[in-house]
Amino acid sequence: MKKLFTLIGAILITGSVMAQKPSSDDSNYSLEGMINYNSNSGISWDAPSVRMRYFMSDQNAIRVSLSMNLNTIEFEPSTFNLGVGYERHMSGTDRMSPYLGGGIGIGSSNLNEETDFSFGANAVAGMDYYIFENIYMGLELGITISDGDAGIYNSMTRAVRFGWRF
Repeated sequence: MKKLFTLIGAILITGSVMAQKPSSDDSNYSLEGMINYNSNSGISWDAPSVRMRYFMSDQNAIRVSLSMNLNTIEFEPSTFNLGVGYERHMSGTDRMSPYLGGGIGIGSSNLNEETDFSFGANAVAGMDYYIFENIYMGLELGITISDGDAGIYNSMTRAVRFGWRF
């Protein structure tokens, strides 16, 4: 009988603390850090690499991202990127929020005292999964087309994100 009460108590406690997506009435902002996967160098934490989002409604968000990579390795460039964009969140589940979006950005890279400036546009698809209330883990895929001093090039981005919505 004691095991039965323990089981029922565990089920009741677990059910009462299940995470849910917050609404834009509760939490309009989110702040997140990203871990990126690069096919050349593998997993990297581009610190600091942060993104802030403002949720205008449950479906619409504006995002601003900033990343900086100060390399001291001889053949790796130091980079600085600033981007703004828009996300359209679709209906998902109580814990998952899939989205599509796009944005524009500027950046610079410095290698061997040569600086390359670039301007680009990107399209992204991703999802946020709320582990706890207001704490989420997300995945994002994107494609970027940039025009810089070195010419026009494109790249694919993949990121695992951890964030807090407040």
